[in-house]
Amino acid sequence: MDFEDNNPLSAIDGTEQPEMSVTKPKQEVKVLKSLENQEITITDAGKSREGTKRGHITYTISVGGVNVRRRYSEFESLFLNLRRLLPTVVVPPIPEKHSLTAYAANPSHAHEDAKIIEHRRRMLTVFLKRCLEIPVIRDSYLMERFLDPNTSWNEVLTCEYLANLPKSSLQAPPLDATNPTPAHAYLPIPPSGAKLRSETDPLFKDIEDSAKEYEAVIGNGLDKAARRINSQYTNFAKDCADLGGQFNAFSLESQGDLATAVEKVGQALDTGYLSTDLALKDSLTIEFSEPLAESVQLAATARQVLKYRRYRALQVEMVEKAMASKRAALQQLEHAEVEAQKINDFLNADERINNALTGSSLGPVSSNDVTLAIAEASGSDHSTAGSSVDGFSLKDDSIGGSSDTASIDSNDKGDVQPAERRYSSVTKGFRLPGLASINNALHGMIDTDPETTRRNNITRTREQLANLEGALEIAKQDSAVTSEAVKEEIERYKKVKDQDLTQLVRAFVRCHIEWAEKNQAAWEEAYAVVTGEQLPRN
Repeated sequence: MDFEDNNPLSAIDGTEQPEMSVTKPKQEVKVLKSLENQEITITDAGKSREGTKRGHITYTISVGGVNVRRRYSEFESLFLNLRRLLPTVVVPPIPEKHSLTAYAANPSHAHEDAKIIEHRRRMLTVFLKRCLEIPVIRDSYLMERFLDPNTSWNEVLTCEYLANLPKSSLQAPPLDATNPTPAHAYLPIPPSGAKLRSETDPLFKDIEDSAKEYEAVIGNGLDKAARRINSQYTNFAKDCADLGGQFNAFSLESQGDLATAVEKVGQALDTGYLSTDLALKDSLTIEFSEPLAESVQLAATARQVLKYRRYRALQVEMVEKAMASKRAALQQLEHAEVEAQKINDFLNADERINNALTGSSLGPVSSNDVTLAIAEASGSDHSTAGSSVDGFSLKDDSIGGSSDTASIDSNDKGDVQPAERRYSSVTKGFRLPGLASINNALHGMIDTDPETTRRNNITRTREQLANLEGALEIAKQDSAVTSEAVKEEIERYKKVKDQDLTQLVRAFVRCHIEWAEKNQAAWEEAYAVVTGEQLPRN
């Protein structure tokens, strides 16, 4: 399935898209007034020993009459930081690092391999050209500093501009990553491979499926087949060279017209070797294989952008789920606080009844005092003698009477004396060694003030819920902005991809036509010598 044929974005109307605006720090004096419409290329790649004894490869960039030298590691850091700053943009890729096989074959000089250096020079030139074609990258602070010969790139990497970036781009505004709000810190990071419970915009599901299939066709199909063909051309060139050498040697053993004919066949085989090994392979590498590999990397980057949009939508779901959990926890805590307050009120009223019955040190207690205490206890229990507190039924039988309002005969003469229990202190008791340590440990494990703990938990949960409400508002806003920006970027990427594929096919055909024409001319000449007549043409 072709990506563009199944891309539902083709039906999107030309609605106004959000403008990306990355905040820049205070600008230094700019060497280049503008990078727009500037020709840029890497003119040279060579070894430099500036600042190091071992030396390193530097690439000389020429743009607007200004030359600046940068290392591969600096290109890599530029690429990575552009990805962090612009998560909704398909940032052009850079060539990959040295493969492990290259280091295994030549561990001490792998970084000085001429073929790898030349390959990087070409691909880094393409990277810079593509960056200048994207306005938000071309006008960015990083790009301006990277192309400024008077700027130390290490200072740029350690400046406050990049220091303000959060560790994850999911905890920053999608279009202005350097200015996160406090609410962004509460946004969760979705786990890898997480899926949306419900896709709010079904267009993106079709886009992701098409992009995934396109990457598989290009990366696992076309690219691998091109590598196999290139390897077969290498073997074919070697066979032509060996066979041409044999014919040339055989011509030395022959005489007359036979020697000339055999030699001409050998020369045709030599032409086949040269046109294949030096012309066709190099042309296919530069004009087909390298752009194809770049197209695979671009497709992978496009999928990362789509993944970023999906994670933004996941954040909304995760925050909503966390808020529901916190609300339920807050309701439980508040319910527990209410029930605890009921129990406290009941116990306090019960204590007053006991005090009224047992009397106080000031004198005897009248029946009116007892009746009033009982009425208050019944009132605190919502005027029912039997109530349910925290799942348990409490009966008003503290006086020994019925559930109705109790009364005490006012003619009772006897005063109720308090029942006192006296405990004698033991001056010389048995003591266990280490008992104090055990007691301290138990106090550390047991909540000695559950009432304060409950109230602290309620306060903390309310604060967390308020933070989540702010995070939810930010998450919804960022998700909507991200979706619009990604739609626009995928449209731009699709156009670039179509142009690249057209150039790839044309380059592949042109390389083989030129190769076939060279071989045809050589073999027609050999045919004329061997047969004495020209090859008839249809």
